[in-house]
Amino acid sequence: MKKKIILVIGIGLLLIGIMYVSLLLFVEYHKNEFQVPVIMYHDVVLDEYFQDKPDTISVSTFEKQLQYLKENNYKTLTLDEVTPTLTCEGQT
Repeated sequence: MKKKIILVIGIGLLLIGIMYVSLLLFVEYHKNEFQVPVIMYHDVVLDEYFQDKPDTISVSTFEKQLQYLKENNYKTLTLDEVTPTLTCEGQT
């Protein structure tokens, strides 16, 4: 009886280990497929009124960020365009 319990526990731990490694491999393999960078601004203020707050940027910084995105060929997506990809809708 004791050997059966040890065997069942051992098999259970082995299966958990296999599932964990499989999950890690799956995440590593697919890590770049569903990434969508999201930029969120709480407040964009004129440079003369800018105060260094974590959720606020100045107009000049905002313009620099937009220029960087343009120069590096980032594409703007609407929520309707990105939602099916993130929720796996429409995949066969």
